[in-house]
Formats: sequence, C-alpha cells, structure tokens
Amino acid sequence: MPTATRLQELSLTEVPLQRARLLALTLEAAEPATKPRLLGLSLEADGVVPATQVRPRLASLSLSENNDVLGAILTVSPAGKLEPGQRFSITAAGSSGSITGYAFEQTGGPAVPGGLPGSGNIRYGVVPLTLPQPIYDSKGKWAGADSPQSLEFAVSVTDGTSTSSATVQVPFASHLRWTQEQPSGKALPVINAPIPLPGPEPVPQAPLRVGTLNTNSVGNSATVLPTYRAGKITDAMQEWRMSSLYPTPFGAIDSASLDAVLTKLDQFRTLGFRTTIGLGMHYQPAALAATRPLGSSGEKDIRFVSHDGLLGKYAGGGDMIDMVWSADGWAWCQDYLNKMADAVDLSKVDAIRVTAHRSEVLYPENPSTRLWWHAPHVQNGGAGLAGDQDPAPFPGWVGGTAGLTLDQRTVQHRWYVRSLVQRHNAIANLLNARGFRGTFLWPMPGVGSKPQGLAADLADLLPQTRVSARGVAWHLVADEITVGPYRAPNQIMLWASSVGEATTLDRVPSDADINVPLDSTTYSRFGSLRTIKTLADRHGFRVGGENPGYSSGIATDYNDTSSAGMMARALAEVAPAGARHVDRFDWAHGTTLTPELLTALTAHITRING
Repeated sequence: MPTATRLQELSLTEVPLQRARLLALTLEAAEPATKPRLLGLSLEADGVVPATQVRPRLASLSLSENNDVLGAILTVSPAGKLEPGQRFSITAAGSSGSITGYAFEQTGGPAVPGGLPGSGNIRYGVVPLTLPQPIYDSKGKWAGADSPQSLEFAVSVTDGTSTSSATVQVPFASHLRWTQEQPSGKALPVINAPIPLPGPEPVPQAPLRVGTLNTNSVGNSATVLPTYRAGKITDAMQEWRMSSLYPTPFGAIDSASLDAVLTKLDQFRTLGFRTTIGLGMHYQPAALAATRPLGSSGEKDIRFVSHDGLLGKYAGGGDMIDMVWSADGWAWCQDYLNKMADAVDLSKVDAIRVTAHRSEVLYPENPSTRLWWHAPHVQNGGAGLAGDQDPAPFPGWVGGTAGLTLDQRTVQHRWYVRSLVQRHNAIANLLNARGFRGTFLWPMPGVGSKPQGLAADLADLLPQTRVSARGVAWHLVADEITVGPYRAPNQIMLWASSVGEATTLDRVPSDADINVPLDSTTYSRFGSLRTIKTLADRHGFRVGGENPGYSSGIATDYNDTSSAGMMARALAEVAPAGARHVDRFDWAHGTTLTPELLTALTAHITRING
C-alpha cells in the first residue's frame, strides 16, 4: 500500500488559535509516491480593509521529515480580512519555493468545509520549500552544532496594487516538529510549531481576571466568599487532594471527599465565580508507596532515583511517587484522573492547573538537588518504564562528571526536560479527552534557568546542585508544551509563581520584550513574570501568575498594603500605568487574604479594570 499522501479535503474541524483558525487536513494515497507536502490556512475576519492595512503575521509553521512545509497559519489585524482579489504569500529566504493562497467569500449555498459564517476563507496552493537537512534527536528535535539556527520567512498580502509585508525568523533549534507518512486514507495531522511573532498586535483586552489560590480552604466560606465577589474577585480555585479522594491504588473515589468537592464547586458557581481545579497529585496516598516499601527490591520501580541512591521526597520528608517515568506511577495517575472525570463534569470547569507529582512543573529538590534519571527502568527501558517515555539517551552518565561531549550533555538534558513536560502534556491530553475545553495553567517555578545560565551549566558538566538539574529551564519547558484538537495556544496559560518577588532583577514586562534574544544578557536579567511573559508571547500562549505565598519570614512584606508592599509590586508588574501584561492574577492564598488585603486588592482591580 503506498504511503505518500496528497490533499483530499478540508475537514469540518475548527480549532481557535489566537486570531486564526486551524483547519485539519485529511489525506489519501497519491502516485507517484512522494513525501507529503501540504498547506492549510484560515483567517478570522471582522471587517474589510485595504491590503496596506492588513498586518500579516506568520503565527505557526509545520514541517515534514524532509523539511517540506506542511502547514502554516497566518494572522491579520483584528479589524481586517482578505477580500476577493487579495492574496497572501509565504516565501523562505534562500529558497526558490513559495506558497501563495487566494481569498474568496461564499455568497450562498452549503457551508464551505472548514469555513465559518462571515469569515474570509482561504484557497491555497502548495510549492515545496526544501530546507537544509537537519540533525535530529530521538524526539524529532533539531540538534547538533552544524545545524542552522533559524530560517527567515517573508509574509505578504497584496491586492494587485498595494502590498503589506512582514519578516519573521523561525528558530529551528526550539520549534521544529515533523509528521511521518501515514497509510492510505489516514489523517496526517498538521502539527503547530509556534514561532516568535514580530510584535504583539494592539487588541482590546478583556478585564483582568483575579482569583485566589485554595479558595476551597477559606474558613467560614458562606460569609467570606460573598465578600470576595463584592471585592471584584472573579475566579475561585479548588485544589483536590489525591490522598483523600483516591486512598487506594485502582480503588474507588472516596464518596465523602467527593461530596465535599462537588458541594464546593456548586457554591463557587452559585456565587458567580469561574472555577479552576488543582489536580492535587502532589498529595499522594500512602498506599501508593506501600506497594513498593522502602528497602524492598522494588523500591526504585516507583520513585525518583539519584546516582548515589537517594530517593526523591517532599519537603516534609514524605515519599514522592514518580509519575514521569514509572509505569505504575503513571497508571495510578491516569486511573485517578479518569475516575474524577467520571464524577466531575469537566466541561463546566473554566481552568485546570496542569501538575503531576509537584505543585509546579519541576523535579524533586529533596533530600537535595539531584538529577533523578537513575532508576533502572529510566536508564535501560523495559516494562517498568511508562509507555510514552524514552529511556535516557546516555545511560550511566552522572551529571557533574566527564564522559560526554557538550552536544551529548545537551541532548541528555533536553530529554530530561522533555520527559517532565511530556507527562504534563499527557495529563492535558487525558483531560481534554474527558471533556475539558477550558484553559490549562502551567505553573512555572519562580526560579529557573535561562539560555545563558543553562549554557554555563552544560559547559560545567551540568553540576547536580545547579537549578538546571531541577528540569526548570523555562524556555525549554515552553518549547515542549504541545497543542491539540481541543487545546489551542490561547488555551494554554504560562503561570508565573513569583509575581511581585523582592528582587533586583528587571521585573516589569514590556511589549517590546518579544524581540529580546533569549540568549542575551538583557533577557538573563528579567524577573520571573517578565521571563515567562516573553516566552508566552513568543508561543502565542496566554500568561498569568501569583505572588509568593505567605511565610513567617516575609510576613511584614506580605501584609503591607502600601506602595512598597508585595501586593503593590505584584500588581505593578501585572498592570503598570497605561498597560496590562497578564490575563489573570491569583493572590496566594485565599486562606491568608485578610480583610485589609482584600480591600487593597479590590482597589487595585478597580484601577486596572475600572
């Protein structure tokens, strides 16, 4: 059976993507056999403007295994669309190939496949753009010192008499994906590979959403939560606890704990809050660890293991089950989430914090920072390794020691980060499959490595005491986050956990940050929110965040409602005078939001939203 493919039809699948809509493609076999070369584009349209007022952006690009262009998404200004007679083109610098599409409108009859009422739909043509052959790692990422770092594309819109153009660069080292050939009659998905945009478009912003963490734990909630709504708080967060909801591996959900969850969600909705769920798998049932007791021959089957035999633990010393690589840990995770999805209507949930064994996307830090890839199944594969994960590319290597080249250390570390993010992607996939259609919040740790710091760590043999050993290379995490049929980039929110931090770093974001090179000293000086917003802008993700939570060491700063306190600093980052850089801000936590802090928070919300 031939496996080469050609375009057969546009499906009716519509996926919102920023201000564009991706059209899925269905393929059939073609003769003579060739590599698949496809392109599908769609534009959102709200008005009619001349071509000179259309600001084109190449928002997403997909490539085949041979570097042929598979798919792209073009955005225009919110007030504009392509009219009959206008056309767009995408050209790769240094290549003779180009892609040109023409706009048309339907004036009657049945719906155009993939079209939307009132939309300008795109008729498209395909010319392959063959790029330099890259060096790939095990997951299809561009790797190797000899590979080009970027490719320049020119994007233009013309109506025959005038033209509007923009130039963008695709950084392949971070964003390349490929799609393999498929058997006849099978769908070949268009994979979105986000690239930096030349600059954000001025669009009307919805009001800032404001919530609190752990809203479900607020005492005397019947009295207190109405004061939150009166204080202009829009979002409430409920954190589940796996330990109480799922006390036994593969057992039933505890009915009393579930009733408490459902009651609180009903209370939130009755009061008009939008709801966010924290999955709570960092509250792990003791019964999971008991299946492989410490000291048993199988203790390493379900735990994070360092080179010197340490097992990953929580700050309080409790066992931490490995949900990244362990086949059993991942099976428990899936069983828990599926059973909770049976009981909770996820279609009515507005947002979910994507977490696994930690409350943020990172590896263990206790008993001390280590590289946790030394369990036997992680080193060598086998039945104990979760089926969606790969074993270590270079088994036996210990971080901080010689034995690998710089390129090999880079591949090993990238695999380490990818494994962590892959687990969170898989959790998001599961929840989408169970009906969730809202926004995924990706909690990014307040401290992470940036390109300059990671490069130094890798050059120093990746010492295990460095922050890079925690898997917190912010830019790599963002690169590995995937979208899907029910998860467009604008349904992903990178979440900064240290908004308003007391630091000498450059904290307040700017719209111009999207153009700052990630490997620059300027970027290395960005604070937590500014760092994460820059990545979100580059990927088309949304951005939100929370302040550092209460502790006795920062109590004075935390409770200070003056312009020098934590709250004022946080809201100055979120929305400085004349600008706003965040879609949502949550105060950490609802349990420590005093009446005085609530009054101050309401004043900030009023300043920002009116």
